[in-house]
Amino acid sequence: MTEDRKLPFHPVLSAWFASSFGEPTDVQRKAWTSIAEGKHTLIAAPTGSGKTLAALLPCLDRIAKRDAVGKREPVLRTLYVTPLKALNNDIHHHVTDFARQLDAWAAERGERWPGIRSEVRTGDTTPAKRAAMLRRPPDMLVTTPESLYLLLTSVKGRDMLSTVEQVIVDEIHDLAADKRGAHLSLSLERLAVLCGRPVQRIGVSATQKPLSRVAQFLGGWEEAPVSGTGAMRPRPVEIVESGMTKRLRVQVNVPEPTAPGAGREAVWKPLLDRIMEAMADSRSVLLFVNSRRLSERLTLRLNDHVGYEMARSHHGSLARERRLEAERLLKNGELRCIVATSSLELGIDIGHIDLVIQIDTPLAADRGIQRIGRAGHAVGEESRGLMIVRAKALLPEAAVLSRLVSLREIEDIAIPYGPMDVLSQQTVAIVSMDDWRLDDLLRLVRRSDCYREYDERRFRDVLKVLSGFYPFFKPLLDWDARTDVLSARAVGRAAAVRGAGTIPQSGGYPVHHMESRAHLGELDEEFIQESRVGDVFQLGAGSWMIREIKNDRVYVAEAANRFSEVPFLAQRSGRALL
Repeated sequence: MTEDRKLPFHPVLSAWFASSFGEPTDVQRKAWTSIAEGKHTLIAAPTGSGKTLAALLPCLDRIAKRDAVGKREPVLRTLYVTPLKALNNDIHHHVTDFARQLDAWAAERGERWPGIRSEVRTGDTTPAKRAAMLRRPPDMLVTTPESLYLLLTSVKGRDMLSTVEQVIVDEIHDLAADKRGAHLSLSLERLAVLCGRPVQRIGVSATQKPLSRVAQFLGGWEEAPVSGTGAMRPRPVEIVESGMTKRLRVQVNVPEPTAPGAGREAVWKPLLDRIMEAMADSRSVLLFVNSRRLSERLTLRLNDHVGYEMARSHHGSLARERRLEAERLLKNGELRCIVATSSLELGIDIGHIDLVIQIDTPLAADRGIQRIGRAGHAVGEESRGLMIVRAKALLPEAAVLSRLVSLREIEDIAIPYGPMDVLSQQTVAIVSMDDWRLDDLLRLVRRSDCYREYDERRFRDVLKVLSGFYPFFKPLLDWDARTDVLSARAVGRAAAVRGAGTIPQSGGYPVHHMESRAHLGELDEEFIQESRVGDVFQLGAGSWMIREIKNDRVYVAEAANRFSEVPFLAQRSGRALL
């Protein structure tokens, strides 16, 4: 117990961590100190270094200590933002599991422990669950940038968010590099205004460079203390970098043709033989590909090659329940391999992975580090990866990327500056909730790193469009040019929550089982236009026959045809043979 007390947490939390994990890693000790001091903190650490607990435990500790005395009030304290709904569910599962363990540990020892409630809020959350959350907020809410935006743009959602004290942004590199990051940065500034006080920001990632630039993105900007000048300065952010080196061992291989002639079998057999050879001494394998089409086709070929279901596909067109089932089967040892796109690239927990195989190159070093880092996920373990390229022309690219991955050398993140579409969407949303003076709103916008020192004339041009100054655009807000006050319109309130975010809307058709009506996934719109009732296609390692095509969905039934059509657009290159 003496050793337990050295951890800077609630006694129950300290003792539980010591009994479950032993000694903290170097990045955990550094991060805990920085977060406890109230500093905005950026945690840079390789996969398997304990970075999630480095960010999470101080927040759980703060919740526990604040609620340890007196009657417990249902108040939201911590937001956990991730780029993926699947990652949200994984984090929520972990926090819930931690909470159960802590409850049991405290009960066995007769310790006082307030308990911690976590909920997840994404586009998949049912209306009933969302309403229950608003009535009785959890201690921690795990969500996406888009769901955070929607909560900020509703009255009840703002009431729940007004008590937030800390925000964790997981996999921050994935958000910072595109418009989703700009959108999130404005939402964080809106959150700070809503709470009426600084909200501590904690960023986490294994692949981010340069750290100083990502830290500036996380922290945003604030008014300099010199009054009356209007000068801005970046908010200070403590950078916590792990001293632990994650060993990544990457090999590159080109399957040699084993059969004379040309055609698909001459391409497939060497590839399948090489994959099976690499998997010989591995119990669980992640196999990454760069397209949904190849994920389905390779899964089918692997299972046919061995004569039983050893692999399942995993990609964004599969229903969430199907993806979770594949993850569960692999984690429980009932499945040997998952063939995934980027849907499993980030830190979703699927248990211990012995080997990661990448078909062709991962296209970028940071993606390769994320993917191969999934193997040997525990602290101190080496990550083994194999890059199998299907054409010798890809060898130079594979050789360069494998070296960059092994050395953990990644390109600098290019953070977009001033995307006007994001600014327009957020401006309409902000004004739909409250009246704003133009200069006050511009100050809020400029606190976002993506809009620092944003030009006032350009901002006024944006407002001209949004307020109907030009006849080609229907006004979404009112702008009183005499007082510079911006106010809401009913049409603007509706527009603010319709098509929120920057993720392009897919033209996917939902696929449902004809008998059970269960949701199986989605099909490309173009594929549906070219299909007829009776056609058979491949989805999620199964063959399905189209039984009925409606305006908004497709009904299917199981089919015996193993080698069926793959309903995803083929790549326009020689690699489309597969």
